[in-house]
Amino acid sequence: MLCKPQAMFVPRRLDKYLRDSTALSLVEIRNACREGRVTVRTEGSGQPLAGLSDTLVFEGDVVVLDGTAVIPREVHNYLVFNKPRHVTSTASDPTHRADLRPWLQKMPEGVFPVGRLDRETSGALLFTDDGDFANAVLQPDHHTMKLYWLWLDESLPDDDPRLEALVRGVAHETSTELLQAVSAVVHHRTPHTTELHVTLDEGKNRQIRKMCHLLQLRLLQLHRKAIGTLHIEALALGEWRRLTGEEVAALWQSCGGVARISRTKVAALARMAEAAAQSGRALPRLETWLAHNHTSLAARVKHCKRPCD
Repeated sequence: MLCKPQAMFVPRRLDKYLRDSTALSLVEIRNACREGRVTVRTEGSGQPLAGLSDTLVFEGDVVVLDGTAVIPREVHNYLVFNKPRHVTSTASDPTHRADLRPWLQKMPEGVFPVGRLDRETSGALLFTDDGDFANAVLQPDHHTMKLYWLWLDESLPDDDPRLEALVRGVAHETSTELLQAVSAVVHHRTPHTTELHVTLDEGKNRQIRKMCHLLQLRLLQLHRKAIGTLHIEALALGEWRRLTGEEVAALWQSCGGVARISRTKVAALARMAEAAAQSGRALPRLETWLAHNHTSLAARVKHCKRPCD
């Protein structure tokens, strides 16, 4: 287990506070809130408040679950797993196919996968119990690089226009956004097959498979070799290991650092406070907290691109 880089405590929803502080799933947390098993005692208040999932928890508040105070984790688990093909990236597959359950049972309690790989794709999949870290890796505007190996059932020459098209962008009929890679280079070639290295800086659902389909590239196999600076060449399929402190620090750096996550959260809270005030349901505790951080609401909202998580 590793200590998380220090950052100021930013108010967060009760369900996220509990997700980052316990081994409970979000479904279990929301059930506990709905059943009245969670209370929040705020600073200066006499009676504890009923804990609703969207209640904001501030530094100094005491969250009680089933009669026991919940203390935020000071250390977290960070793991990498080399996912085999034909495994669903969830703890439970609704169709009873192979899923992550056998590996999760051996991993530290409370960790969850950071994003997903589709069932037929193998390779690097992160696990953690640090919600901020997961959010940093997954945020599209953080542009965390991911390297994929593609095996194609055809031999592509270096001047094949489809290689350039992968980087230039491919139009998709269900979206106005282009599906686009950062780079696409031939790694190895035989008379009948081609191995490509394709780098993405965002992770749209089945993006590479969709690009190959639209460009009529005959994809045989897809494998994620790296996330940010983390490569998994030495990790066998179906194996997982803990990340070193240096690896975690490098991943944080590739995502923009803990401070960037804090700024994004503060900006989102500012937008929440402004929307609440305009609707006549002001949030005085949040407004006071924001005022004490000496940043104007307008500046925060201007730089906020995503909602509060």
